[in-house]
Amino acid sequence: MARHGKALEKALGATGRWSRSQAGAIIKEGRVNLNGETCRKPGVRVDAHTDKIAVDGELVLLGAAEPRLFRFHKPVGLITTDSDPQGRPTVFSALPQGLPRLMTVGRLDMKTEGLLMLTTSGPLARMLELPSSGMERQYRAQLATGSERSVTAEMIAELARGLTLNDGTSFRPITAMVEDREGGGRGSAWVRMTLVEGKKHEVRPTRTPDTRPPAHHRSHAARPPWHCASQVQPHPSG
Repeated sequence: MARHGKALEKALGATGRWSRSQAGAIIKEGRVNLNGETCRKPGVRVDAHTDKIAVDGELVLLGAAEPRLFRFHKPVGLITTDSDPQGRPTVFSALPQGLPRLMTVGRLDMKTEGLLMLTTSGPLARMLELPSSGMERQYRAQLATGSERSVTAEMIAELARGLTLNDGTSFRPITAMVEDREGGGRGSAWVRMTLVEGKKHEVRPTRTPDTRPPAHHRSHAARPPWHCASQVQPHPSG
């Protein structure tokens, strides 16, 4: 008789303890027990209400857990990835111990600091990354001293209409404004940009020629109104 329900590897992945690829691997290794018997088939269908599943002898509850959302201030110098072949520090190496398995909502590159959202739910992460979610992301980019005068109203209007670069990359409309100088008029000015999509280096290629590449800061991301995010602090340095 055909079994109904969710594929075993997908069901295990949904618990937040393993990714789907990790779940598939431990199933093939024979570490998963389904209703008293070893199961090596990642695609076998399981019912969260009737089937009993254990991993390494520990019973696993498959009931759909409520997705959790965390906020993390990413400092400059961390890579937004699970692991880096070059051995550079990642955002996950800076997280405190004892958290559930998390995945990032989008990415911030190594030279950018600011708000990074993490969640226990892959589908939620993907949904929030899509422009159709309408979630706004707000960035600040530093301008070279005195160059704010070169940022014209037409440039701001072009961003608001959406633009296409010479390499064919197109961007949705971006709301931008030049902020006042820091330090009472003595420091550099900043451009604040609000966008709803997260293309790689989107703020960097759209900047004016006088915008300084290293100084980028994601200051805000609109939180979904139906869920409260927790604050995650990095490990103390030293």
